[in-house]
Amino acid sequence: AELRGRPARLTIGVFDGLHLGHRRLMSAVTEPASTGSGRPLSVVVTFRRPPGHVLGRADVAGLTLSLPQRLRRMAALGVGVVVLIDFSDEIGTLSGRDFIGLLRGRLAIERIVVGPNFRFGKNRDAGVHDLEAMLAGSPTVVEIIAPVRFGGEIVSSSRIRRSVREGELGEAAAMLYGVSTGIRDA
Repeated sequence: AELRGRPARLTIGVFDGLHLGHRRLMSAVTEPASTGSGRPLSVVVTFRRPPGHVLGRADVAGLTLSLPQRLRRMAALGVGVVVLIDFSDEIGTLSGRDFIGLLRGRLAIERIVVGPNFRFGKNRDAGVHDLEAMLAGSPTVVEIIAPVRFGGEIVSSSRIRRSVREGELGEAAAMLYGVSTGIRDA
């Protein structure tokens, strides 16, 4: 109930690595308000365990960070509230519309910040344009953040895992932390 009284900016995702792209999304929800209405609540909606892990999909790789590591890093980035969803059969059968309705019933959402390839709902059936259509005419704004690129390619958790597998540790670290670590690639 206390969360409903304060306007919220939120982003949604698995956020398993908190790479530069994830950080860009979180920066958009933690930046100060441009109006005098006070600072909106910065919210990250994520999963305790990624849906692919819960569903036992063979094509889903291991996590880059543990849950405690993710939570500590989100707090360090200025995130005010993390909504942890326990992925279940009930959650897994929600359509994208019902999932957003669930969030809107619990938060006064001023802004939802997502990347252009954001997918959600049962079988990831809804995307960014669906989200915009769902929220048309509501006070909630959908903000689409451009992906972060490194070496000409989009930064993603799967790309970071590939870099680690291939021994490109410096590249993986640069995509995770945005700095050269001095780690030599094998």
